[in-house]
Amino acid sequence: MSLGSFAHKMARFNRGYGRIFIPIWLAFVGFFTIAAVADSILEFGWGYDWNDVKICLIMLGCGIVFWFVWQGGLRLSEWFNETMFGPDPTKNDD
Repeated sequence: MSLGSFAHKMARFNRGYGRIFIPIWLAFVGFFTIAAVADSILEFGWGYDWNDVKICLIMLGCGIVFWFVWQGGLRLSEWFNETMFGPDPTKNDD
């Protein structure tokens, strides 16, 4: 496998990984943020307090920022690969 083929293959893998992992992360953190807020307000007895709510909001905010950083890094990686190795042979230009 040539270096160009490997670089394009890894760029496709990274794009797929980000499309799966990051939304799952944001969904879990969002769910636990809602649970922490509900427990802090309604006192269900789940053991959450307002410090947990703050931590969940920080994790949710960092996850959203990470999504944008990931997308920017993918664009930069794909641009670099196309500049150095030519267009991706598996990519369809419709």
